[in-house]
Amino acid sequence: MKTYCKVGIIGAGDIGFNLAEILALKGYDVIIYNRYHKVEDKPSPYWLSKMGRLMDINDALQLPGCGKVSLVSDLSELSGVNFIVITTGVKRTSNDETREELAGKNAVIMQSYINFIADHPMILVLMVANPVDFLTSYLIRMVAKKSGKKEKEIAKKIVGVSYVDTMRLINAVKEFIHNKFPELENPVVEGIAIGEHGPNMVPLMSGVTINAKPLTEFASYEQIQEISNQTILRGNDIIKLTGTSSVLGPSHAAMHMIEQIDGHAKVRIPCSVWDGKRAMGQLTEFLAREVNTIISVKQNSTERQMINNCQTVLDNQYQVITELLKPSIKS
Repeated sequence: MKTYCKVGIIGAGDIGFNLAEILALKGYDVIIYNRYHKVEDKPSPYWLSKMGRLMDINDALQLPGCGKVSLVSDLSELSGVNFIVITTGVKRTSNDETREELAGKNAVIMQSYINFIADHPMILVLMVANPVDFLTSYLIRMVAKKSGKKEKEIAKKIVGVSYVDTMRLINAVKEFIHNKFPELENPVVEGIAIGEHGPNMVPLMSGVTINAKPLTEFASYEQIQEISNQTILRGNDIIKLTGTSSVLGPSHAAMHMIEQIDGHAKVRIPCSVWDGKRAMGQLTEFLAREVNTIISVKQNSTERQMINNCQTVLDNQYQVITELLKPSIKS
């Protein structure tokens, strides 16, 4: 019988509760942390709404094989978990908001968790809050500074959930195949997206296969470029249509990462990981619930150039944001 690890989630928003539910359906016990809200020494309507949602979820989990979900307001109650997923933060509600503006707001929020993460080095931390790459880099640097350990050591236990980019790439390819080759039912699509979780994403189109055949056997150059663009713009398209950031994609990406890392001694997953200078999407090998190594993947010359550009953009972005944050964030 499988023994499930425990998962902590920081943030009781839509992603936090959705992730908690799907993990519990898989058999995991989940603890959601959220700061307690009160009005005149009584639970606020906000907090009561979270309690009501918790009741509804746990009623739904009274099925064979399900775990349970609890809601706490004391961060120390996450001390015994194996994974922590950080979902808290301000969500993008408009494409007019720059990633730098969003990053500044969420970096301030991350300050509340630096000490706890530094004091619990055995927990694998998964960053879902956006911008994923900036906040992953920021947390690694701040936890290293707090703990006195080297960044490369801290980075083994802090990664960003950019796996959703690969999910979007695969879905875009499947939609193309469904429309152009309907006779191919349930095609096996393989491929990954790396780089920034954002506009400088690099879907590695040269490595995409359908039923082990290269995508070039099914699509023209122009069609491949369109699939790549759809993948990159998917997050923005969701915001345009719904008015807010996606919930299900990031939740299921985090669930998949936890399930794979927990269920296999060694596993490879594309996610945002520290490469010595910054965190960005790379094919990553995990060993015993920590980052073991970055796996080199085949790229054509255009993709290599895109990755180099992505690195420059992320480095410049980090410098700009941290400079803007100096007056409001304690070192």
